[in-house]
Amino acid sequence: MTEQGRANKAAMIGHTIMGVLLTFVNIAEIFRSARNVILVAVLVVLALGPVIAEWIFYKKNHDTKAIKHLVGIGFAIFYTVALITASNQLTFVYVIPMFILISVFSDPKYALELGVGAVIVNIISVVVHTMNGQGEGVTYYGTEIIMLMLTTAFSYYSFAVLQKIFRLRLEEMNQAKGQSDTMLQRILEVSDAMTQKINGMSEEVDLLGGGVSDTRNAMEELTGGTTDTAEAVQNQLSQTEAIQEKVIQVTQASDSIAESMTVTAEALSTGKKNIEQLVSQVSATEQTNSQVAAELTSLREYMDKMYSIIEIINNITSETSLLSLNASIEAARAGEAGRGFAVVASEISGLATQTQEATVSIEELIRNVSEELEKVVTIIESMISQVEHQNVTVNETADSFRTIEDNSGRVQRQSDALSGIVKELESANAGIMDSIQTISAISEEVAAHTNNTLTTCEKNQKSVEHLMAETENLIELTHQLQL
Repeated sequence: MTEQGRANKAAMIGHTIMGVLLTFVNIAEIFRSARNVILVAVLVVLALGPVIAEWIFYKKNHDTKAIKHLVGIGFAIFYTVALITASNQLTFVYVIPMFILISVFSDPKYALELGVGAVIVNIISVVVHTMNGQGEGVTYYGTEIIMLMLTTAFSYYSFAVLQKIFRLRLEEMNQAKGQSDTMLQRILEVSDAMTQKINGMSEEVDLLGGGVSDTRNAMEELTGGTTDTAEAVQNQLSQTEAIQEKVIQVTQASDSIAESMTVTAEALSTGKKNIEQLVSQVSATEQTNSQVAAELTSLREYMDKMYSIIEIINNITSETSLLSLNASIEAARAGEAGRGFAVVASEISGLATQTQEATVSIEELIRNVSEELEKVVTIIESMISQVEHQNVTVNETADSFRTIEDNSGRVQRQSDALSGIVKELESANAGIMDSIQTISAISEEVAAHTNNTLTTCEKNQKSVEHLMAETENLIELTHQLQL
């Protein structure tokens, strides 16, 4: 219901009550013989007629302005007739409740019109009653007129002040409404912005959740990889220790060769002296040749041992290359954590290659020595079979011994070089063992950190799931705010 509708209804109810009460009052006048029946009937029609008309208009339109005029004009007509025909001068007070009733319209002009009309009607009533000899005196009528004038003035002033207050309140309400609308608009804008941000954040959280899940899966795979790497490192360490044992054996064999070559050098020195004495000691040639044959047999055995050592070195080289390949594969599988291991594996492969090259050189040298020894054997056999021609072949024998001495010197030097290479290989292999042990420790540490990281990823995943749930709640709240 509108404000006009409420005012119309309040005015009608008040006017209805006044009309009913005044009807009973006028009917009572009949029993007091103060009014005749016709006049009372007219007053009843004037009191209730406008009320009935008001309810009819109100039923058609609650907001009609006709009700306001029916209340004022209808009461004014009734008041005029009742006041002029009244025998009791207190009838003028009927207008006072009406002043209070019409305040629902908050119309100062309307109150002024009603008040001026009431004053005029009262003046007319005073004149009529005075002319009819019914006057109550100047004091009484003056008081009546002054009271109505004051009531009219105060009603007008009160209504004007109330109207001004209502306007101020209306302006404040409109201003507050504007501020509320502005604030609501800002809230909606902020809500839209929050919705967009939260939707963006929700997408980021979804991506983060996927990333955390992928990280967790990767960490699980990395945990398995680090475990495999640790096992592979342990296997590599065991194989390297086996290589170290073989390297020690090669070192011992190399030392034995060096000692044998020293003995051979001494024997060759003795043979040289014997050859130098051969011219004067022809009778000792056979004995000397026998000694030389024995020494050559021993030397051949040493050469066989050297071939065995070469085979051992080749086996070591092959196993080292295989281990290096395995280490490279494991390092590649380990990824960033196995980069240092890959460098060590590369160094091992380089050492294996160098060892293989040195072995080829040593094998070639031994082959040369063997060929030279075969020549020496042929010469010695020729000396034995041609002892009768020893005088002729003494010089050749001396040359052969010089050749043997030179070749023995080469063998001695190559044996020393082989001993140095083997020692370097032993040192390198020891370094490899240290590196593998370091890698093993690093792998174990990486595995421990990986497990910790996996645990952290699981916690992060739970946090992301909780954050996603809270984000969905925020989105729902912003949607409710927009509604």
